[in-house]
Amino acid sequence: MLCTGPGHRQAIVDQHPKCRSFKEGREVQKEQALLLHHEAHVPPGPCGYEELTKFSTAPSLYDYQIVLVYAGRSYYVKTFGPTQPKQLILLHEKDHYDVITSLPGFFWDQLRVCPLLETL
Repeated sequence: MLCTGPGHRQAIVDQHPKCRSFKEGREVQKEQALLLHHEAHVPPGPCGYEELTKFSTAPSLYDYQIVLVYAGRSYYVKTFGPTQPKQLILLHEKDHYDVITSLPGFFWDQLRVCPLLETL
């Protein structure tokens, strides 16, 4: 099983020129995922905390802090890498990752997210 990595999620967040291709085409997702895996020194396969830590050091994700919302643990929030100007927010549910464009929107604007993340 190939983890597509956070790379194509970054494209969606940043409105990359190939954004539509990322959303519609598995081949471009696979191609970019393999490049990101190589860059981060992560072998293709399932991705957990160790792999996300490695992705957070990849040069192409330099400006990003990876934020994981883990549905299997009551929506526990974990950050990977130092605080950066941009956040790549991922939802992990049932061995699958989806992008979250806004934590306050995801949590229905009921949480003040910044103080929560500062305590992690």
